[in-house]
Amino acid sequence: MTVGNELQQGTAQSVARARWVMILLAGCVSGAALGVLTGVRQLDLLHRVVAGEVISESEASWNDTLYGGIGLVQTAMFVACSVLWLVWLKRAYANLLLVGTRTARFSPGWAVGYWFVPVVNLVRPYQIMKDLSVRSAQRNEHDGMMAAGTTTLVGLWWFAHLASGIAGRVFFRQALGADEVQGFIALTQAGLVTDAATILSGVLALVMVRGITRSQSAWPNEAIAAAVVPPSIEPSSV
Repeated sequence: MTVGNELQQGTAQSVARARWVMILLAGCVSGAALGVLTGVRQLDLLHRVVAGEVISESEASWNDTLYGGIGLVQTAMFVACSVLWLVWLKRAYANLLLVGTRTARFSPGWAVGYWFVPVVNLVRPYQIMKDLSVRSAQRNEHDGMMAAGTTTLVGLWWFAHLASGIAGRVFFRQALGADEVQGFIALTQAGLVTDAATILSGVLALVMVRGITRSQSAWPNEAIAAAVVPPSIEPSSV
């Protein structure tokens, strides 16, 4: 297989996977938005309990079912999106080795593996996405970070991603110990913060994946255009 065919096949694969990633990211954002709505509803119900209002068993049961059900859907969407994100990332990062300098800061395998290394995964994934974003936009023509202004989106996304993860851990810990109304209020508030951060992170990730995909999908056409060299015209000797 020639490099041109390999590039065309690689970018086609990353584009197809990116579409599914964006669909699942949209699902995660929608799930988090529903989580905010149900969280606000539950918070109102809990405050009514604190105020001494009697809540019917049917209302309490329906609230628990709705809140818990949305949470399960969010978890399923997050797991599916995380798996497909890594599948897409490995292919998109491997594409860098087919254009320009044909080099990258990390290997495609470690572009995925670093997400699972404790402590290191607080920094490396950001560096990987930054490298992928910049090199994709520049068709990997430079062996380094040449455009400082192109990584703001990646930085904002990573900040929101970390915030969502921290809030999620706080929510999980509070869920283990919540057994009174005030505990459930604190739990619900932590859930609202988690959902808000997830919405921001998801929207920024959507924009980032779309930008990387647009850049890479143009590579085969750019390569074809560059290969077409118009014939030179010899000057007249008359």
